[in-house]
Amino acid sequence: MQFGWFLLLVIASACMIATRFLVGYPSLVWYQYLYFMCAVLGQCLLIFGGINVLFVFPVWKTCSFPIVKRLWASVINGTLLIFLLADTFVFQQYRFHLNWAMLDLAVNTDGQVIHFSPKMQLEIAVLVCAVFLSVFFWTYLSKIFLRYLKSRYFFGLMLVALLGANLTNMFAVALAYRPVTSLNELVPFYRPIRANTFLERFDLVSPSETVTVDHSVGTFAYPLHALQFKNDLPKKNIVIVAIDSLRADMLTQSVMPNTWKFKEKAFDFQQHYSSGNATRAGIFGLFYGLPPTYWQSALATHEPAALIRALQKEQYQMGVFTTASLTKPEFSQTIFAGVSNLRLVSPGQTVASRDEVTLRDFSSWMDARDKETPFFSFLFFDSVHGYDFPASKSLPFKPSWSAVNNLELGPDFDATPYFNRYKNAVHWVDKLIGGVLEKLEKENLLDNTIVIVTSDHGEEFNDNKLNYWGHNGNFSQAQIKIPLLVHWPHEKPSEISYVTTAYDISTTLLTKALGCTNPTSDYGVGQDLFLDSSRFSFLVGSYLQDAIVTKEGILLVNKVGFLDAYDPTWHPIPIEPLKKYLPDYLSMRSEFRR
Repeated sequence: MQFGWFLLLVIASACMIATRFLVGYPSLVWYQYLYFMCAVLGQCLLIFGGINVLFVFPVWKTCSFPIVKRLWASVINGTLLIFLLADTFVFQQYRFHLNWAMLDLAVNTDGQVIHFSPKMQLEIAVLVCAVFLSVFFWTYLSKIFLRYLKSRYFFGLMLVALLGANLTNMFAVALAYRPVTSLNELVPFYRPIRANTFLERFDLVSPSETVTVDHSVGTFAYPLHALQFKNDLPKKNIVIVAIDSLRADMLTQSVMPNTWKFKEKAFDFQQHYSSGNATRAGIFGLFYGLPPTYWQSALATHEPAALIRALQKEQYQMGVFTTASLTKPEFSQTIFAGVSNLRLVSPGQTVASRDEVTLRDFSSWMDARDKETPFFSFLFFDSVHGYDFPASKSLPFKPSWSAVNNLELGPDFDATPYFNRYKNAVHWVDKLIGGVLEKLEKENLLDNTIVIVTSDHGEEFNDNKLNYWGHNGNFSQAQIKIPLLVHWPHEKPSEISYVTTAYDISTTLLTKALGCTNPTSDYGVGQDLFLDSSRFSFLVGSYLQDAIVTKEGILLVNKVGFLDAYDPTWHPIPIEPLKKYLPDYLSMRSEFRR
């Protein structure tokens, strides 16, 4: 086996796989393709070359058994190529690369967060076998190439590509030239050189326009001051029902008949937005009233949400019923830290069955509670996120995908069966919401119970024809606009047309339900839901980037501070008019850190 040519074949295959990162990407001009391919070549040389030199070459040099050398080389490089191939599927749908957090969710949550259908598992197994067999075949094929060309010439070309990509990026970063720097996000683990200070010192470029993003945890100053409460305010019960991945446009009579009927008794907030495009960001913002940029600070300090602390201080009975585990994300160590006997997960074989357990446990808890003491309950259903519902021959929305197979998704995929399966799951969860409301009505509790029905984020089905599927991919309307119904006892229901956010929920409960007398800025960035005060901008976040949503557009700030601007359908717009919102962004990121 000729090591050099074998490595070249592996790198060539990796580069071919990496072109899948361009699927669904806006049209590129020739120099962008050239830069991308140079960056990929250089990155593959560093990663595949480095790992092979460290782990394959020593065995190849010292082992006297050819079959052992070939098998060892196939295992190492096959694993790398499979990881890269999997990353292309993830990136096409979510626009971020595989990371340890996602692998942990896939492996350690028993399919509760990331689920693979049997068909999808079979296709993955076939792909894995094909990759390993191909790599094993290349250990023989490398001998043929050795007769005609020297591999070192090709490695020389890769080094030139690596150097060229880094030099190009160096100037592009200094000039804030996004047609080039935006491509860096497509290449996994890519960290090209930057030399802003050096280039500016010698007047080779003008200062770049980026924002410095501080990722340090710092001291979590939350709330800013101890909360004070009125003692004479009548205590109302509070029930929050959240549905994972529920889009705003699902709140219709045909899809959610029980929830639709509940609108007659509730305020309908028609322009309501999440604090993020993923569960962690959305639920964090709902309870803390803070942007998700503070997640690590809350996790590091185990500081619960001010709303939860206030409820405990006011002697509320606490009933938390979530279908997915409270440990992934770590809501048990953040939002509900300090809540005794916390129910961490629902048992069951399917998401739908676990949702049923969530409703059953809530009902049992309601029966056993102290009827003379106010209560707070949070229910979080997961079937919509899992596209799951009990087996039935009479699905309301057809044709419906028999099983979700993410490997089939792409720019030209017909979303109708997929979207119908999603709506069938929503229809199923609506029955569970009906069960919650029926329980409250039977016990005559609605006259003294605030009931909130909402979501953590939306869900996209290639709505804008940009090959985005699911959530956590962008901050378009499909992924951040969510429903909000609020039943407030003895208040006349109405439709609310002004913009509200998830941050406003905890603020409203603390002030109007619990009588907090502190300025709202002491414990969040939200406002009173029932006050039509102009919201010029609000911050949304994900795991790797933030955005400021404004009336003029959406200003995206990635993890290294580069700026982009988009309209609500996630098509690029000029950045300049949105830069005026950067001071608000930086203030919201730092206000509760000391």
